[in-house]
Amino acid sequence: MADKLYSYFEISIVDLRKLISPLTKKYKDIRTDLLGSEKQLMRIQNVTYSPKFTKVRFTVPSTEKKSKKYSVNVQVADVRPERFMEDMRNNNCKVSCSCKSFVWQGMAYTLTKLEASLIEVDIPDEVWGKRHGNESPRVCKHLKGVLGSMNTFYPIIYGELEKKMKNKNKKSMPKVKDIVAPKKDVRSVNVNKSSALKTTIGKPPKKQKLSGKFE
Repeated sequence: MADKLYSYFEISIVDLRKLISPLTKKYKDIRTDLLGSEKQLMRIQNVTYSPKFTKVRFTVPSTEKKSKKYSVNVQVADVRPERFMEDMRNNNCKVSCSCKSFVWQGMAYTLTKLEASLIEVDIPDEVWGKRHGNESPRVCKHLKGVLGSMNTFYPIIYGELEKKMKNKNKKSMPKVKDIVAPKKDVRSVNVNKSSALKTTIGKPPKKQKLSGKFE
């Protein structure tokens, strides 16, 4: 399994965000009540692109302690620049989260069986598997929030990839700065307070104009 980059089951972001147990949903709802929408909490930490896959690393705060951060990774196969939005939504996907629940409550194990986990675990959890109701594939509450908010971030991710590819001949690639998801009525957001650079946010896919190339 380790030498297979993607799953034969063809599980996408759209599929993965639906996989949540009743127990996890309960705590995801509590998290939303306490902290608000996940798209206002997510931060892009890094974006990488190759012909084989596009990988995005987000950070999200802990529900109990906002200063504590978890890393959420989303890797999508064979993303073509000219069909970026469609491929990111629908192509094979692998995910992971650095929270303890992802590994120790059976999320990584159940997703490994679909070859959809970036952290491969082959040992079932006898305790938490029962508490989650069954051994069907499932994601943690952090992944649920991130995957459910991806539509907002596709234009930003594309913009970061364009910037990286334009600078690919330089010795070092520019680091991706924290980007806060916009509110519903905001059409652009500052990448950081000290810069005049802005990233335009459209309503994908209709109003988002993508060049269709990373050159």
